[in-house]
Amino acid sequence: MEIKKMALNSLSEYSEQKEVMKNILFYSPDLSFCASVLMYFEKKYAVTTTNDFCQIETFLKSYDFDMLIIDSQPNEKIEQLIKQIEPMPIIMTYVFTRNILSLESQIRGYVNAILYKPFDFEEMSGKIDILLMN
Repeated sequence: MEIKKMALNSLSEYSEQKEVMKNILFYSPDLSFCASVLMYFEKKYAVTTTNDFCQIETFLKSYDFDMLIIDSQPNEKIEQLIKQIEPMPIIMTYVFTRNILSLESQIRGYVNAILYKPFDFEEMSGKIDILLMN
């Protein structure tokens, strides 16, 4: 009986903790990276991942997210998307190459942070914490 009570208390505490977690939508065409992000942040944030670019807008319209993280090189589709969505913190991650500097400079005005790969998950976590406090 005592053990059941403890389990229920733990479960309700877990549910309460989940309710106060910040909701993050994470997009990456790399399914294994989506899984890694989900596992790394599962106890700290409520993360929804997708590897389908077309689903980003659907998720943003259907659910209330506190942040969007996009794992993709800057391109015109990304630029159009981030210009259309309601104001929310946006982090972009990608492998830096010089040939996309002009696109990055255009997008930089719409995103809150850009992390170049490879990056450390602790660095990403720190950026997320700072942006979600504001």
